[in-house]
Parts: sequence; structure tokens; C-alpha cells
Amino acid sequence: MRMILMAAVAALPAAGKAEVRTGDHGIVVASNADKTQEAMGELKAAATAFERTFGVAPPRGIVMEEGSSEPVAEDGFAWIMPWDFGGAEEGPDPKIVASMRTQIVEQLSAGGRTPSETEVDAVLAKGLAQLGPRKKKTEVKPLRHEIAHALYRTALWPAADGQRQYGGGAPDWLDEIAAVAAEDEVLTAKRRARFEAMAADDRLIPLEEFFTMEHPLFGAVTKMLDERGRTNGVIRMTAEDFEAMDVDVKGAPLDFYAQARGVLDYLNQEATQPHVLTAMTEALRSGDTMEGFLRQRGEEYGLPRGLRGMERELKASAR
Repeated sequence: MRMILMAAVAALPAAGKAEVRTGDHGIVVASNADKTQEAMGELKAAATAFERTFGVAPPRGIVMEEGSSEPVAEDGFAWIMPWDFGGAEEGPDPKIVASMRTQIVEQLSAGGRTPSETEVDAVLAKGLAQLGPRKKKTEVKPLRHEIAHALYRTALWPAADGQRQYGGGAPDWLDEIAAVAAEDEVLTAKRRARFEAMAADDRLIPLEEFFTMEHPLFGAVTKMLDERGRTNGVIRMTAEDFEAMDVDVKGAPLDFYAQARGVLDYLNQEATQPHVLTAMTEALRSGDTMEGFLRQRGEEYGLPRGLRGMERELKASAR
């Protein structure tokens, strides 16, 4: 543990003393106390949700501010999560710059002359200097979702070596349920509202497709990685990557997340025994299918004995 912490602290940016916070579920290393405290809360929330959903003790890990060199996960730590907490200085908002430039040109052109680019740039530079640097918004809430992914993949279904995939080794719907189970109340409410709207519009993803499909972002992310020269491994995607995608691509993953939330709520309500998702994980990892699991063990958990029956009940649960 000492060796890992030394490596983590030493690798943080020099502009500020590293803050290290230790809890029951792991360690957070970041550049200030506010970040470590909030991230530790997200770590605790993710671990609590994971244990409640799967009945498995969450493996301890390290959340480390991005930009540090990654230490070896050993001595009691099963996973490492580099994270961009934000807060760093970045350039001015391009929209503000464009608006200021337009106003400057109009003002300098008031006398009927055309100002030079050099003159406009000089005035603009003075205006931007008065504004001062802006800070990147600190993004902590998505951390809970990503930690839950790490807990599931570490404890229950790791990724296969060398296999190109969106997340871990599990079917994408199951990997995603582990993450949405940990989300906060605000995001959960949005997921549920979207799921209900999907059911009302009769556009739920058929379960036979949902339980076997790749994550809707997989193709887009694969293209991004190809452009960056990466060919395999577990795929992670930043918020900036998502925003850079075509608008038409974004609706499908939101539906996928919403249906994952809907299936989770349905199982929580209908299953007569706890931790049915752990049983499903074990069955699917051994090579079974969801149809096979329901046929063999559905009745044991108070569930239908096939996908058709589950589909009817899932639609009814959304109304």
C-alpha cells in the first residue's frame, strides 16, 4: 500500500500538494481536499449500490486524478480509476470570443473606417485579459457510474485479454445495469422517464435483441480508437468524445441506458429472491443464454420461464 501511495502522490501535477483520503472502499488521490472528499462520497455510493445489487463485497480500488502515472494495482487494491476532476485553466469560450470580436469591429467601424485585424486583435486581447482565465467545470457525478463498472468487471466478469469490446467481458446490457444501479436520484429519474416514454411509444428494444446487442456506442468508439491508432483492449469514452459525435448517434445509447434502468427496476420488483443479477451473471458467464436461464431458473426467482413472458411483464411495469 505504501508503495502505491508514494507513486500516486509523486505523479500528481506539481501545482499544489496532493490530498489523499482513505475509506473503507479504497483511496482517492487528487490535488485538493474538496475533490477527494466528493470523490470519496461517490466511491462509497458506488460500492454500496454494487453490494446491494449483487450481494458481493466490492473490491477496493484507487481513484486518482488524471495525468498521474498509473501505479500497480496490488497490496489490497484491485482496480485503478484515473479521473479528470476538472478545475484546470483553459482558454476562453469560443462563443464569447466571437461575440466580443463582432462588437469590437462594430465599435471601431463607427467612424466609417475599416479597422485592421491587428487593431481588432489588440483590443480583443485586452478584453480577454480583463475576463481572466476560465476554469473547467469539475465533473464528479459520472465517477459513480464508472466506478460501478470497475467493481462489476473486477469482481464478477473481467474483460478477456486482447478482446476489443465496449466495456468488460459481460454482455453490454449486464455491464451497463451494474453502472446505472449506482447512479444518483436525479439521473435515475431521467432514465425512468425515458423508459416510460419508450414503452408508451411502443419502442422498447425487444429483449431478445437487448440481451445480445453491443452497446450502441461501440461502433462510434471503435472508429475513434482506429483514428487514434489503438486496436484492442477495453474501450473507455470521455464526455468530450460523446459530444463530438454526430447528433443522430446519441439517442440510441440514451435508450439503451434507459432500458437497462427499466430492466433493473423490473427485476428488483418481481424477483422473489435477492441478487438475481448475480445468478444471471454466473449463468451467462458459463455459456448459457437469458432464454436458457429463465427456462431453468426463472420460476426459482419468481420470473417468467421465457423471454416472451418477461417482455410482457417488462412493458406492463413501465405503465
